[in-house]
Amino acid sequence: MIKIILWVSIIWLLPFLFFVQRNEAKFKKNIVVGVTLPQEAREDEEVLALLKKYVKETGIICIILGVAVIPCLLPESYNWMLFAWMLWLDFVIVFTQIPFVKCNKKLRKLKEERGWKKKPLNEDGAVSATVKVDMSNISTPRWLSPWVFAGAFVLTLVPLAFDLTLWPIILVYALTQIMFYFFYRYAFRTKSEAVDGNVDLTKALTQIRRSYWGRIWVNISYLTAVFSLSTLLLKGHSSLFVWITILYSALTVFAVAAPEFRIRRKQAELTKDSGIGEYIDDDDHWVWGMFYYNPRDSHTMVNGRVGVGSTVNVARPFGKFMMIFAVVILVAMPAFPFLLDWSIDSQVSFVQEEHYVTVSSGRDDYKVDLDRVEEVTLIEEYPEGLSRTWGTATDKILRGNFSSKDYPPMQVCLNPGKTPYILVLTNNRRAYLFGTDDVAKTMQLYDLLSAPLKGQ
Repeated sequence: MIKIILWVSIIWLLPFLFFVQRNEAKFKKNIVVGVTLPQEAREDEEVLALLKKYVKETGIICIILGVAVIPCLLPESYNWMLFAWMLWLDFVIVFTQIPFVKCNKKLRKLKEERGWKKKPLNEDGAVSATVKVDMSNISTPRWLSPWVFAGAFVLTLVPLAFDLTLWPIILVYALTQIMFYFFYRYAFRTKSEAVDGNVDLTKALTQIRRSYWGRIWVNISYLTAVFSLSTLLLKGHSSLFVWITILYSALTVFAVAAPEFRIRRKQAELTKDSGIGEYIDDDDHWVWGMFYYNPRDSHTMVNGRVGVGSTVNVARPFGKFMMIFAVVILVAMPAFPFLLDWSIDSQVSFVQEEHYVTVSSGRDDYKVDLDRVEEVTLIEEYPEGLSRTWGTATDKILRGNFSSKDYPPMQVCLNPGKTPYILVLTNNRRAYLFGTDDVAKTMQLYDLLSAPLKGQ
């Protein structure tokens, strides 16, 4: 089941990236595959042949990566399963960009050969030296009120009014909501979307981009608020909650992708007659058409060339840090399951002190008051709907706060590969689930916990 969920959660990435890359082969704002070209290039046979080849190569790579999923389904170990999943994700992220880079380089070379390269840029690196755009009629952006996002933030906190044990995960959702507003407000450079000297065109492109930028973050905020509510409503229904999580992820992607493709279509329509005479060409500051590098630009965050997104100026210190960080994460991803397993102390120990039994693993202690124990049961399977609220889950250890369908909020500390497990219920509506890596030790712990019930 876990294997199916893992791959269902990510396999959609292939067709999505293919459509994104195919869209790059369409002219928007005089740009195609990260290269600025004049109007005449749109009908040039050599340009069209390069674009056709680019789309074909991207499709072939996506098919190969799709077939590569089959051997990735073979591992049974949870760690090796995650390794295959993350390695495949690395390959998808890297290899789907190769045709783009190849085509970008060839188009830039052709651009030089045909004399299509524009004059040097201004001091700020923003526009061609011969393009003059009157910005006086371009209005200052009006940001959405924080109260628009406040509604989503309040909805996110609602589950705490009914179940305080959910506070760790609800805190994460709440911090995420704050992050959404931060990105909306500060990850967007309030720069006019000039393409050429046409003021009306610049105004239209600027207003469209600002509008869609706000819609995206508001939609994601309220989707996250609904997802937070589902954490409460589906407590104890772990399988259903997993599918709701996948649905939330899919809707979040749609909330970003739908406006992105819509604004790209509008940018293509509005600039279909541009590229004649003087127009903006800042290709020299875009490495492979992907990464913005401009030491003369003091901004760290810059708008993407097409669509609605933002990116970092790799020439700035924070931009360099983000680039290095992204590369390290990309390289380290496949090793993450093993690094996590290695770094976590999975040994389960226990000790009795007067009327208490304390079960420990790593830095976590779970203290059971023997005077409050009502029921101690040996079980061979997890309680129905066991779902982690907060804690650790690997091949060797489950520990932390969990919920289930039939029992109160549960503290878990066990080795998932060794049965039986010990289910403990107390008269103050607490539940515990324990287990060790050795059956004899587990039975010894069972005897300690059940001793008060036997009158010992």
